[in-house]
Amino acid sequence: MKTPELINKINERYFVFRIWNFTLMPYQEFTYTIDEAVKSGFNAVKVHIPWAFVQPDANTLNFAELDKMVDYVVNEKGLKVAISIDLTRRVTDALVGHEHIQRDIKGDLCVGGSHAGDRTVISFCSDYAVKKAID
Repeated sequence: MKTPELINKINERYFVFRIWNFTLMPYQEFTYTIDEAVKSGFNAVKVHIPWAFVQPDANTLNFAELDKMVDYVVNEKGLKVAISIDLTRRVTDALVGHEHIQRDIKGDLCVGGSHAGDRTVISFCSDYAVKKAID
């Protein structure tokens, strides 16, 4: 039997504003953008987290700036937040070598991105790449 609380939870609707972090947005600009989104009626935010940004190499894992953004959305603005982990890596990346990158039908690396040819996507056929992403 569905309780009124469950029915209310099921009927919740979110108007989601998406923040893309291909380059890290300065915190002041981020908070201004979120404030404007709230004024426009958004009640949730989806934050894009590029894996290459938080783990540029095997020895570095840093979520500090993104944690600050999520904290502002949740604790200062009271919004719901969704996190989107982007598994693309830079072409020059040493963390996941070219042998673990998706390839097209001709065998060439699948390369794209906001700057011509700068991002690749891990191959989900590579156990190594998938393990790195999960870790």
